[in-house]
Amino acid sequence: MAATDIHLGDTASEDSFERVVQILGESGVFTNVAFTYSYSSAGTKLELTVADNDRLVPAEFENFVWLSDDQLQSELRRRALLFEGKIPIGGKLADEVSDALQAILLEKHIPGHADYIRSGPENGPVEAVIFSVSNVSLKIRKVTVTGASPEALAQIQEKAQRMVDGDYSRVRVMGFAKKDLLPILLARGYVKASFSPPQVTVHEQTDDATLLDVALTADPGPLYKVSQYEWSGNKAIPSDKLNPLVHLPANQPANEVQLADDLDQVRKLYGTRGYMRATVTPEPQFDDANGTVAYRLTVQEGDVYHMGDLDIRGLDSRTTTELHSKWELAAGAPYDTSYPKRFVDSAWKVLASQVDWTVKIHEAVDDKEKTVDISLVYGVQASR
Repeated sequence: MAATDIHLGDTASEDSFERVVQILGESGVFTNVAFTYSYSSAGTKLELTVADNDRLVPAEFENFVWLSDDQLQSELRRRALLFEGKIPIGGKLADEVSDALQAILLEKHIPGHADYIRSGPENGPVEAVIFSVSNVSLKIRKVTVTGASPEALAQIQEKAQRMVDGDYSRVRVMGFAKKDLLPILLARGYVKASFSPPQVTVHEQTDDATLLDVALTADPGPLYKVSQYEWSGNKAIPSDKLNPLVHLPANQPANEVQLADDLDQVRKLYGTRGYMRATVTPEPQFDDANGTVAYRLTVQEGDVYHMGDLDIRGLDSRTTTELHSKWELAAGAPYDTSYPKRFVDSAWKVLASQVDWTVKIHEAVDDKEKTVDISLVYGVQASR
């Protein structure tokens, strides 16, 4: 009602009613807006019928650090009257929120510019509208972390100090927490661990920069121990050949960092058999009553790829011919991802010993023909 900008007692006209429909329709919050009206001795009765737009996405605020999240949401609801935390993909509401942010910056004498982008995967749907402030320098002065056990917290806090003196953005801090801090908990059996979005306070506002104190809260969740694991989908390589690559000892904390490394080794083993697109997906099955987790390790082997063409560049013709003759992985044979590196290691004796050689190995995988072409590009190490 507030967004319509009409009030009881105003002079009624069809033009004003159509203006209301335009305001609500252009916001993008509704897919349909219609009105009817009737006269009586008491005045004109206006009835608006709207249909909600169900294609709203979250509004995310990347670096608006001068208000807390709750304060910011409250202030935006006051200024952009149809804003309730989500934004339509089309329409003017995103512009209204951006204008509201800009007004707050001006009131606080912050020389920044508020803007937004619609964010989502490449060639995919919009998943969020991200608002940010440019033309300001936001520097992290201090980082504190709470919520984990003392042993884990000490390691997390130490690693978190790498963010100090860096530029602040919520995406950057959350990315660092996921990549560098979360594995500390995952390695200790806290399989469902997560970090809450950072809470930021302004420590000092100078002409050159805004100095920020960043607080992160870890939510370790329950500690899980391994009960068992089993393979599924593996046909080319039996389970007893895969088991030595996986370190999931029973009754020990589930170390998902180690598990990720182990499954990478499994994928590499499949690569030596020509399975270039093999994947291994761990599917945890939790028993919360007993604090245990069982893993189903599901293998998607895919097709076998075969050796294609070999291209050797950067050497004289005689050496190139000699290396071609020593290459033993025949065209059409199942490809072995470990072979090019082994070949390069054994081929140094063929090269001129007085030269510091470099070599780059490039695999060109043809998913249609199921072949792999190899390029070995030799060069000379630049002198220092």
